[in-house]
Amino acid sequence: MSANPQSSSKGRRPSWRYRLRRPALWLNRWTVERWFDCWFGVETGQLVPLGGLTIPRGDRSLGNHYEPTRVLGLWWLFRALRPLCPPGGAFVDLGCGKGRVLLLASGAGFNVLRGVEFARELCEVARRNCAIYKARRGLACEFQVLEGDVAQFAICAEDQVFFLFNPFGAPVLQQVLDNLSASVRAQPRRVLLVYANPVHQELVQAQSWLHKVLDQSAMGHHFVVYSNEI
Repeated sequence: MSANPQSSSKGRRPSWRYRLRRPALWLNRWTVERWFDCWFGVETGQLVPLGGLTIPRGDRSLGNHYEPTRVLGLWWLFRALRPLCPPGGAFVDLGCGKGRVLLLASGAGFNVLRGVEFARELCEVARRNCAIYKARRGLACEFQVLEGDVAQFAICAEDQVFFLFNPFGAPVLQQVLDNLSASVRAQPRRVLLVYANPVHQELVQAQSWLHKVLDQSAMGHHFVVYSNEI
């Protein structure tokens, strides 16, 4: 699942130049969003509320609706992550929704990309999108979309880059952080945690073993990246 929209307010009045450019910026973002789905034959857009979705495992009340991360924001993010990513690691999107993040992460050099999602219908859409995108792009990477509760997701040694777009509430995030900490202690390695729209950032900051390595607003999203190594 994805996030509740982040407020764009920064505590100061936008300049007149920005106010004049804002409609053009919005139109450009909207055009890119539509272009991405049409060009690759996938369906990753449109907000989807949790009501009516089939959720066999996990607590519906602790999840957030599906809202896609913007394409331009993800292009920027994965360019910025390239120098930071551990070589050979797998990418994991916790709360992957329709799989847009997995699709765009495939261009960052990951061999294995996993998405975990608790809504059955979104898993089906994500698997279909991954198959279409892989065939259309001629990719050699492996996509995996796993249906289940992220709090129960078994993290393995090759999982090194984790992505969150505020997909769930604080109790689930805390359990995910505990699981990740236990995995790193059992199998020492460098990991990155990418938190977009970091509503519960205080929980991550309370982890003494994680350090902030990137904090940037780009293309309408706020991205914060943490690592266990500076």
